[in-house]
Amino acid sequence: MNRTRAWVQMLRPALAPTAAADVLAGAAFAGGADAAALTLALAGSVCLYAGGMVENDLCDRERDGI
Repeated sequence: MNRTRAWVQMLRPALAPTAAADVLAGAAFAGGADAAALTLALAGSVCLYAGGMVENDLCDRERDGI
């Protein structure tokens, strides 16, 4: 497996919309948000989510066999 594919598998991009949906739901519940703030919140949420996925895989690498 090449490195790029390994990173894509660890980042699980198919699950990123769930992190973005939480931000959008919060903005809707709050009655809207500034476009710049919403963009930063979306990017931050997706990056933190992906980083957590990678950290989880690294912490569990012995048990999961990766």
